[in-house]
Amino acid sequence: MEEKIKLLMETAGCNRYEAELAYKSAGGDFVEALDFLNRVSARLAITRGKFMAPGKFIYGVFLIIADVRKKSILTASAVATKNPSVYETDVLRPWEDIEKTIYAARLGAGALPELSGILQEKILTSALESADLSPTAESVEAMLSAALETENVSVTLDTTEEPYKTPVVPGADEFGSSSAPRPRSGGVTLCVEPLSDEKDGVRASTLSPGDVVWIRVSDEREIAQYLAERLGAAKDGRVFPLASEIVSADKDKDNGDVTLGFRFAENVAGLGRVDGATRVKKAERSDSAGRLAEWWRKLFG
Repeated sequence: MEEKIKLLMETAGCNRYEAELAYKSAGGDFVEALDFLNRVSARLAITRGKFMAPGKFIYGVFLIIADVRKKSILTASAVATKNPSVYETDVLRPWEDIEKTIYAARLGAGALPELSGILQEKILTSALESADLSPTAESVEAMLSAALETENVSVTLDTTEEPYKTPVVPGADEFGSSSAPRPRSGGVTLCVEPLSDEKDGVRASTLSPGDVVWIRVSDEREIAQYLAERLGAAKDGRVFPLASEIVSADKDKDNGDVTLGFRFAENVAGLGRVDGATRVKKAERSDSAGRLAEWWRKLFG
């Protein structure tokens, strides 16, 4: 495996994290992993935007990422909220920052989750109907006016073409896990790593839902790092262990690996895969409760 990882890094020009992730996601198929890395290296049309409907006291931010070469939408996300500070977002900032803003607003006070989902679908439709998958401010404004039943809507957006750099993190399906927690639509699944303890730990194969173990957030995405800090699992580039209750434990009958699922909030889940023979460091339930209480205090003051 090591030789194939190195070859993927050299051939695709990616880092070790991206190569290992692609190789594992492809089930050890080198050709499929290389094809995946080549595909994500495509250039992207990225539309960042914000809107406000002052008469309705509704404000929002949206992000659309399209594969220019394949003419397909890779992701479309949006948030609607009663919090006017969201409209202060600078749409010229990097798209990773816009993504971070969207997730933070979804978790923050004033969020309108149902409306966010509706507008996200409509913004996606607006993008699909445009020739280059990059909607204009006018088309989004018309769509929002109809959805919000008001003509007083203002939209600001910016579209740029950029290379795809951020690694794609697998969700429950890529882990081959049927019972793993899935975040609510528009949420995020973090890649986590259970901490090992060869002396006093318990074998991963014996773990089950309800057990509390120590983990660390190993996800390198910008939004993941932001959420890790909110969880108290990272700060200033340093990673800290986090006690978390297991909500799912799926065992792979073929290789003995165990996929552990965690839930940090309604729309923030976590997944980590570990060899069934590995001894994992268990935690007390009080450790988990204390850290989660701290997490909610940080979110809602």
